[in-house]
Amino acid sequence: MMQLTTSRKSLLILISALSLAGAEPGDLHLNFNSYAGQMDNIFNSYLGANQNFVSGSMALANQVSDNSRIYGDIYNRTVTTNPDYSSFSAVAGVQFRNLSLTDQQVFAGLSVSTDVYSTIYDYYNSVTTSGYATWKHFFRPGRSLAFDIAIFRNDYANMTQAANMEYLADGKLHFSRPGGMTLILTGNLARQVFLPEPQLEVPASNTIAVITGQVNRNIGRLVGFSLEARTSQRLNRDQSLLPIMVRIESPFVDEYRRDEMALSAGVTFQLPAGFDLSLRSQYQTQYYLDVPVYEFDFTTGTYVLHDEDYVILSDHRQDRYRYFGVRIFREWPAIYFPVMLGLGTSIQLGWATNQSNDPIYDYSGFNFSLGIHLTN
Repeated sequence: MMQLTTSRKSLLILISALSLAGAEPGDLHLNFNSYAGQMDNIFNSYLGANQNFVSGSMALANQVSDNSRIYGDIYNRTVTTNPDYSSFSAVAGVQFRNLSLTDQQVFAGLSVSTDVYSTIYDYYNSVTTSGYATWKHFFRPGRSLAFDIAIFRNDYANMTQAANMEYLADGKLHFSRPGGMTLILTGNLARQVFLPEPQLEVPASNTIAVITGQVNRNIGRLVGFSLEARTSQRLNRDQSLLPIMVRIESPFVDEYRRDEMALSAGVTFQLPAGFDLSLRSQYQTQYYLDVPVYEFDFTTGTYVLHDEDYVILSDHRQDRYRYFGVRIFREWPAIYFPVMLGLGTSIQLGWATNQSNDPIYDYSGFNFSLGIHLTN
């Protein structure tokens, strides 16, 4: 498995440790989650079935002053049955804010993140730097309007020609009413621009628009319900592609290459003795523009070649995804280590099925995990 170099590991550990420096108990925020379980389709595909995994994530944030904080997050997933499927990611950043304005809040921040995969999937290895700014206005209690802008620079360690910029802008309306009902409407515009290539007269670019609506409702004190609808549409109907993007090993089968519609619903019940029971379902359709479907030989584990060319079954991949999951969470008495921490445990069961015209992504699978959670 490809690992971070010692210097990069030390840097990430140092960044996380900085958030501890000089922190008073009320300034330091810790969130730790660890899971162990089994997934039938760990890459959301037919490949990688029946894999056992152990994962852990830790998020640390320290309020440096009334107007600033620093944070660091680390996530690692080890696939015990096949270490080549393991991955590591980390992010560190600083946020500035002004909360003293009348009926307004202003935020801005900078961050850097990295993703590292095994040598088999090392074309996904990347470093992202980003900056953002947010303005939020409160009309009255429970009603607000927010605007965000963000810029991302994505660099790929083993595909330098795939470096790109992302520009995002979104607006969000938030309504909440006494009695426990909340409505959130979000509109997002995103543009992906690849850095100039010598063989291209105009840099490749793609633009998408995303609209999301979410309703949350508390029914009494013991039941909570949520419903979300999301649609994502490409605004440039002719896909702008780099030569690298037509390869099978392309990291860019992402939201910029598909139209998407998704619906999800969930309900949570607060049970006696500190237990919560959550049910969640999701339905999603995806149409991938200019993402060919190649014939795959599952016996040999390779794509089929004919006259030294891959056999194309379709020019556009299409998926229809369904999921249903159950989660039981138990809150336990707080522990002290070295600050007061809330302790929780969870059990999660889920069933996912994806109908696709690409045989690799046509699957059904079961997942199961046990979790432990610490937070202050």
